[in-house]
Amino acid sequence: MSRDKGNPIAGFGHQFVEADRIIQTNMARLRQPPLGPVGQYIKVKPGTSQQELTLINSHQPLTRLLRSYVVATPEDERTLRSILPRNHNPTIYYVKPDNYDVDRISPSSQFKTILRCLDISEARVIQALVEWATVHGTAIAGSTEEAVRALKQGAQNLESAIAPHKTSERFIVTATQRGSQLSSSGVVQSGLLRVGKAIVTGEDVSEAKKRVAVCERELQPLKEEFRRLEQEEQMALREFRSLDEKESVFEQKLQSLKKEHAFAVAERDTIPDAPSTDETDQAIEIKTQELDNSKQQLSETREALEAAKQRSREIANSETEAEVELDKLNAKVHEKFLATEEANLRYTAHQDVVTSTLQKFELAKKKLAEKEVELVDIQANMETQLAAAQALSEELVPLDEGVDLENGFDYCTKRTGELQAKIDAAKTRNLRDYRIVYAEFQEAEEAYRLAKEEFEAQKKDVRALGDTEADRVRAKGQALAFGIMQTSSYFGNIMKSRAASADVVFDLNTRKLEVKNYKLASTSDASSKGGARDVATTSGGEHSFLQSALMAALWQMVDAPIICLDEYEVFMDDTTRVTAQKNLINTLGGLRQCVQAIFISPTVVKNSAVDDARFTYVEVRDPSFASRNR
Repeated sequence: MSRDKGNPIAGFGHQFVEADRIIQTNMARLRQPPLGPVGQYIKVKPGTSQQELTLINSHQPLTRLLRSYVVATPEDERTLRSILPRNHNPTIYYVKPDNYDVDRISPSSQFKTILRCLDISEARVIQALVEWATVHGTAIAGSTEEAVRALKQGAQNLESAIAPHKTSERFIVTATQRGSQLSSSGVVQSGLLRVGKAIVTGEDVSEAKKRVAVCERELQPLKEEFRRLEQEEQMALREFRSLDEKESVFEQKLQSLKKEHAFAVAERDTIPDAPSTDETDQAIEIKTQELDNSKQQLSETREALEAAKQRSREIANSETEAEVELDKLNAKVHEKFLATEEANLRYTAHQDVVTSTLQKFELAKKKLAEKEVELVDIQANMETQLAAAQALSEELVPLDEGVDLENGFDYCTKRTGELQAKIDAAKTRNLRDYRIVYAEFQEAEEAYRLAKEEFEAQKKDVRALGDTEADRVRAKGQALAFGIMQTSSYFGNIMKSRAASADVVFDLNTRKLEVKNYKLASTSDASSKGGARDVATTSGGEHSFLQSALMAALWQMVDAPIICLDEYEVFMDDTTRVTAQKNLINTLGGLRQCVQAIFISPTVVKNSAVDDARFTYVEVRDPSFASRNR
């Protein structure tokens, strides 16, 4: 749409533009501004070749993240889902802010990873790409052989590599598992990432604003000159049309006069030797004079027409030059507009700083509340001391018992010294002025009013969230049912591939999955329940096989890229551990997923018949773990 022209989010789709307008409207409901779509914070560094740019845009884990949102808290994730339209169905990643060192977890500098080719303006976006797309451990290679060779070197922190397909330009190759596994995917011809600069400094923003202001000032007189030339052109065109109409009228009059003159000459010639009269000579002279006048007017009209045409050509040339200059200035304005948009991206980066400042303000509010309590205590103490001082000023000081009137002067002098010492001690306490305390009390009242307004706004948000509670419960139920259905389908396929069958049942009380009605394909249906058996009556190997199949179905349902299994938790006796490992390896080996399985076991199986490069064995001999198997 025309109103989205120049908006950097428009490249991701019109629905993201509408979503951004909704987010900006409801920004007060969010604790921290969400980052999204993620692709607008990423640029490819200058100097990257076209082939590398194509590989980066075609890397599927990265392209899936470009149209997603990143939030800092789970509350912001729930709020963002509630305010966005239901048909938008956004992908939102919750990334807990962390300050880990990306260089430390990246491979050596000899490998050109995807992250080293990107310029990213937000730290949370870098963290999301590292956690969900592994861009720090994916290298870019020039060919498939080079990618496999780099992975076989066993470089630290190098997890995968991407390279162009050696036979087709429409595919790229992804190498994983130290070069032992290759997979192909399609090439994205027009990706969302472009070469440029994502980080804009404050100096760049101010300089861009100054250049835009200068261009606008230079453009204003040219626009006025262009409008003036247009007005002159319209006037010249109207004058030209008027002269053209007069020329046609004069042409018609000239033709009419020529015909009348020819007719008069013919009539005069038809009268031979006719004596001329004064009337005839006078008429001929009048016609001749009218003919001369018409010729004179026609010549003047033609001269005026030529002058108008020359003026029109000059105006057209001036208009062309003004249009060329206007196009140049429009191009400059567009460049300044792009610079301003990049500056706005930088401005978004400072929103996190504003958020931290607001958090400090909340701490100041709490301290202000403590000051308010302290103020109440001080006021009570001041009132007590004032009442005591008034009572002391009005009280008569009698002489103590046993003091004679003759010694009264000494007694009063001593008493006066004691009171002066108390007054000096009271002055050394350095009590604050009541005006300072009252000013702090007024500030506390203002802080209380702001806190109350914020509390009312939060109450409205709570009511809005309560309205969507039923929808959320229904959505969670549907998601649970869909997950159970998917797990049951994947489990059935795995069991069919092993010539067996079983049912997956979800226990609502314990909220756990159970396997029931286990049956082999060779079992006769004549027995009870069609040959099905209770899982509790199965052998150790069958039990481990059923657990392996159920875990494989769950991993396939959630599409987990890494599987870590502690065998102390699953296989409880040493006699079936070898068989259980083989069953689990065979079951997971049938999956089409690119997974990395890690087994933690005290007895590592080393059988070449079942070894797979996708499985990593970790041998742990810990007495505390071993004691759990006894």
